[in-house]
Amino acid sequence: TPKSGDVIFARNDYTDTFYSVVEGVVDVQISPTDPTKTVRLAAGEFFGEMSLISARRRSATVKAGPGCVVIETPRRSMNKLISSVADVKRVVDSTFIRRALQAGFAPNVPAATLADVVATARIERSRPNDYLFKQGETGLCLLLIWRGSVMVTREVGGKDVVLAYVPAGQYVGEM
Repeated sequence: TPKSGDVIFARNDYTDTFYSVVEGVVDVQISPTDPTKTVRLAAGEFFGEMSLISARRRSATVKAGPGCVVIETPRRSMNKLISSVADVKRVVDSTFIRRALQAGFAPNVPAATLADVVATARIERSRPNDYLFKQGETGLCLLLIWRGSVMVTREVGGKDVVLAYVPAGQYVGEM
């Protein structure tokens, strides 16, 4: 039961627990440079899925709002629940996808508007050194990095030269 204004976790924290809002509200600061840009989550909603799934640092700062009561669930317990209950996995996965899209492209677009896009998303696994696509291919989709990271390379003189590393929670293929 944090006090209103208390930081539950801060952007770039190395924590990975999952939170459920039981009462009151929390405010998620979605812009690292503008603390006024927030999304309010109320009782029945959850947060922390981005770090839970990607095993990366926190992507936002979350502060307790008025009447805030949250349940913090450790990563191991939440992963057991996700792997044993299909509906929990579906809701957590679709929320991860929607929030990642909102963070990267459409911060002011309501969840209902993105529902069709989220519903058509597929989770695919790749092995290390697999190509997701190659330079010059026609782009067919946006790829959200779920776990791990990918290298963006360009062929120069017959060799792949690394241009960037893209971590989980980010995307490639948008161009």
